[in-house]
Amino acid sequence: MTPTDAALELIDHLEAGQPLPEDLTTWLLRGFKLCRAGHVKSIDEALGLRVERGRAAEALHNVWRTQERNRLIREIASLLDLPRTKAALVMAEAMQYAVPDVESREVEILLIKLRNLTQGTGLALKRSRVLEVMAGHGQ
Repeated sequence: MTPTDAALELIDHLEAGQPLPEDLTTWLLRGFKLCRAGHVKSIDEALGLRVERGRAAEALHNVWRTQERNRLIREIASLLDLPRTKAALVMAEAMQYAVPDVESREVEILLIKLRNLTQGTGLALKRSRVLEVMAGHGQ
């Protein structure tokens, strides 16, 4: 498990109020001990979450945003009663321009979430990339 995956799993456990698995507890303890001893400059470095210049896509917040964007795209695609290319166009428009009118209130809310998540982040996709995500390909 990568440090980013561990951090995302940690967040899930904490949000759900679940006890931490032993591997997450060990990872956290090791990181805090490294930081306490002064062997690293920051807790993110101690936990393996620090990313080098030019590798922003690997940062925890960007990994989460990408995963959440893709999850929303797949969920919206399953709810839209449209051909795949039209559904992809609706989602691409929502990310790039504005949320188009749709019949379902649930889909409209999900499109708003998708738009809010991708605004100003470089994560907005064009129709062809939305189709790839819908098919389970790409990031």
